[in-house]
Amino acid sequence: MKENLPAIFAALDDEVRIVRSKMQIDERIHIRPSVIIRGKIGKKSCLLVRTGVGKEAMMNAVSYVLENFKTQVCLNVGYAGGTVPDLHPGDLLIGAPVIDRNTKVSFFPQNDLIAQILKICKQIDIKVVKGGLVTVDDVIKTPHEKAFIGTEHAAMAVDMESSAFMEECGKREILAIVVRSILDSLDVFLPDISDAIDEQGELSIGQFAGHIISKPKDILSLPRIEYCAMKAREAISTLIEGWIKIL
Repeated sequence: MKENLPAIFAALDDEVRIVRSKMQIDERIHIRPSVIIRGKIGKKSCLLVRTGVGKEAMMNAVSYVLENFKTQVCLNVGYAGGTVPDLHPGDLLIGAPVIDRNTKVSFFPQNDLIAQILKICKQIDIKVVKGGLVTVDDVIKTPHEKAFIGTEHAAMAVDMESSAFMEECGKREILAIVVRSILDSLDVFLPDISDAIDEQGELSIGQFAGHIISKPKDILSLPRIEYCAMKAREAISTLIEGWIKIL
């Protein structure tokens, strides 16, 4: 009989590398572009899935995991861009609802999962809010674009995978919730380095060097972005460790 494993999904290695470094890893499964890690966080067995960037990659990863492992609850974590001025790097947003910008379909997590996350964040003293999260196809770079999308959908943040995650889990009636950590607040211009990111969601040094040569001004924003990523990463790690403990 298969063990019932909670599953944690993230698009990028960077989003979950703190958690991964603390895991006792029993198995790695490579389903390009995804990597599925089976192991333990603390004393709890779980799956940690790096899906790759975008809705298609997330959809394929979730589908594979739910077809090949026994799980009753899934958590999607990762970075998001703030579309309102009162969210800052490392603040957490529970996607309620998660909205697909293309289809206009909204997905809602179960109320008990929302309450669970709110309780955890109160215990670990991390700012968390509940609100709309819009999933888009491309990197949203400028404050104006972020504000427009936020107003258009009455949403507090934007990302690139969450609607696919909620849709796939919903098809199989699996409990699912999205909690995103703010990387770039509303006032931050996010350089588009998607041309330097491979399909696994990892930075290609060669392609990144080419990007900087073609757009040298982008390098000026990188120290701030790395600081924001550190704050967002730490919040994700703390949340996951708290979540796993209570399951």
